[in-house]
Amino acid sequence: MSVPKVEPYSIDGRDGDGHDDESARSRLWFGLIAIIVALSFFPWVWRWSPWADRTADGLLDDKTFALQAEPLCIAAMAELEALPNAIQATDTAERGDQIRAANNILHSMVDDLEAMITGSPRDIENLNEWIGNWRTYMDNRDDYADRISVDESAVFYVDAVGTERLDRRIPRFANSNFMLTCSPPDDIA
Repeated sequence: MSVPKVEPYSIDGRDGDGHDDESARSRLWFGLIAIIVALSFFPWVWRWSPWADRTADGLLDDKTFALQAEPLCIAAMAELEALPNAIQATDTAERGDQIRAANNILHSMVDDLEAMITGSPRDIENLNEWIGNWRTYMDNRDDYADRISVDESAVFYVDAVGTERLDRRIPRFANSNFMLTCSPPDDIA
């Protein structure tokens, strides 16, 4: 018995099994696009998988410090609220004295916060960095108090870490760790 000879591709664009060449190419492209789209979702799938590390930079592992810090900061901010407002100052020397009085309260608060540092080595590193930021910010405030005492047009300059000013960086860390009142006050305008 002889087998009829069939051309693998005929002139009409169909192969020997009756499949269209165009259809095969379309399926191939669709498959490649589907693979690319699926791979683009991989980082999101990984991020929400149980194997991904979800510890954000600056987020404390142990909440003990935050729980102890918040009441301390609330008390310090209450003391600041009791001080006279800038608008009540009669001259620049008095304004400098007002800022120095606020700075004394904040220096004491930062000292107390530093004395409470506990936690994992990562927590201690993050908290020491945060306290260091506070110390630099307090140097900025002390400098401003000295300058405003003699010059009513003095400007309050705040240092930055990279491109992030300390008056933004300190509260970002505090807010991330639910120490909402452990942020710089808005008493210098």
